[in-house]
Parts: sequence; structure tokens; C-alpha cells
Amino acid sequence: MEDKKKPILIGVILGCLVLAAVITFATNKRSGGGKTGGTILIKCRSCNAVYELKAKDYREQISASTSARINCNECGKKTAVAVMKCEKCGNLFRRGAAGEGKGVFSDQCPECNYSKIGERRKAG
Repeated sequence: MEDKKKPILIGVILGCLVLAAVITFATNKRSGGGKTGGTILIKCRSCNAVYELKAKDYREQISASTSARINCNECGKKTAVAVMKCEKCGNLFRRGAAGEGKGVFSDQCPECNYSKIGERRKAG
């Protein structure tokens, strides 16, 4: 009886490992995570340059920094920050710029108050 259970147990364990790998890969792909995926929108507060930076390069620069600012690719000053672009009005803003509190979302635009997270929650 014990010999028959062993292959089933091994199959269940392998199935769980495969499922965990698929979930991890899908989550990293969607969030722009992983070693190669995604880009971050950057805006310099000094020269107003706006550009995209590979997520990997951004993570390397921000981990070497003591603040949320990185060196600007255009002017070289350490005044560039990650920003979001509002899908409704096009405004560039830092995550959480609309403030805090009930009904305020981290991706909420401080200009038009649009939030993709808020829209998804309204939709159900």
C-alpha cells in the first residue's frame, strides 16, 4: 500500500511546484517586476525632463540612493523622481500625491481625481 502512495505524493508535490512557478511568473510579468520587465516613468524636478527608465536600472539607482531621487539622464542632478501619468488628463504626478484618507487611492491624480484603482473598485 505504501509503494502506491509514493508516486501519487510525488506527483502532487511536483504539481504544486509547477503551479507556484506559473503564479510567480504571471505576477512578475503583470507588475513589471522580474529581472528584465517593465519601465518606470521619470521626471526631473530641475530641468523638467521626462523619460522612461528600465525598471531594473531604476531599482539599481534607487537602491544606491538614500532618498527617492535619482540622477537625471539629461542634466545629471539628483532631482529625478518616479512619476505616474494620469490616463484621463495626462498629468504627471508622484504616487500618493492626492493625499491620504478614506476614498483616496495611491494612483489618484491630484488634478482630475481619476484613479484606475478607484474605477476598478466601482465596477465591482
